[in-house]
Amino acid sequence: MKKRISYWLPVSLIVCVAVIACIPFSAAATNVPIQAYTIHEAYDYPIVPGTDEWEEFSKLDEMIAATQIPEDILESMDTQALVDTILQYPLLSTFRVFNTVSEGFDAIAERCNGIPELLSRPDAVDVVYAKYKDFPIAQYFEGTGEIGYNAVFRQPFLEALLYEAISTCKQDLPESKIANIENTVMQKQAEKDSSGRYRKTDKVYIQMKIQDMVTPAVSVTNVRTPKGTLVPVYIRGEELSAAEKQQTNADMAYLFPNAVRIGEPTTNYNCHSYAWYSATTSNRYWMNDPSAYMQDGSYTKRNGSAGLVNRNKAYYRNGVHSAVVVATYPITVNSKWGEAGLYRHAVDYGPYSGPFTYWY
Repeated sequence: MKKRISYWLPVSLIVCVAVIACIPFSAAATNVPIQAYTIHEAYDYPIVPGTDEWEEFSKLDEMIAATQIPEDILESMDTQALVDTILQYPLLSTFRVFNTVSEGFDAIAERCNGIPELLSRPDAVDVVYAKYKDFPIAQYFEGTGEIGYNAVFRQPFLEALLYEAISTCKQDLPESKIANIENTVMQKQAEKDSSGRYRKTDKVYIQMKIQDMVTPAVSVTNVRTPKGTLVPVYIRGEELSAAEKQQTNADMAYLFPNAVRIGEPTTNYNCHSYAWYSATTSNRYWMNDPSAYMQDGSYTKRNGSAGLVNRNKAYYRNGVHSAVVVATYPITVNSKWGEAGLYRHAVDYGPYSGPFTYWY
């Protein structure tokens, strides 16, 4: 996936529809024929969190491999069944533990082989939009059940999936469809606002494919590397509700039972800020790009894991995650999982994929 300008923030789909009149739309509105499919129900993943098989996994890669949809089934499912299958993807909630909307969506799209198949379908926009339109906004949730999961994870992901479908299909988007989307978004936002269950900054989630929008609620400042280089950071403050924290804790424990939570979910700080700036839970900065720490000589790259010692830094591929080494045999790290909690875990166990580089 192409890496985009990064900033994990809630933004309104209304902002997007003002610029997507020229973005491709589903060929379902044209005369392009839709393939005849033979499977009309969602795929039943055979290994899921909570099973003995899942608890035996020691690496994220094993989880990803176990949740692939067989190609013959994938190609035979109708698009409605495919969307339902994607929304049941066992690792879907990891969408919310990345530093940006773009990073989160790209990670799920890379891991779930149903998403590339969906985005190749000419009726993708119509089916995803219909699902989004009918998807209920939770008026009440306590954070540990299906309603809470839908509110915290599925509904935001569905919005990002809708925008991705709009941006990748092949025909012009009719003005009538723009109006329909605008009206639906306004309705969803009004329902969120009236529920009183959502954070004030949580406007309708959407992935900004052109550029990421910075919410006015965020302040921008700088910290310095040990060599004195300025690094932009953001002061988000606490955005998560108690219900969101409950749901996040419950789901991360369900997905990654072998990781130990040592800090609560918060939007005050993220993985990069924790690893490179201040490894404390009182940290109040959100950092999207820690590369200055490695580029200005503040830290030196190790040759693999040779000589690794505690407090060295682990930097994950494409810069999506950073962690602090706390044990070397096996390699164990402390890391902040996006908006989720602070965890102690094996370096290759958790929501983020390797390979890793190590810095001292």
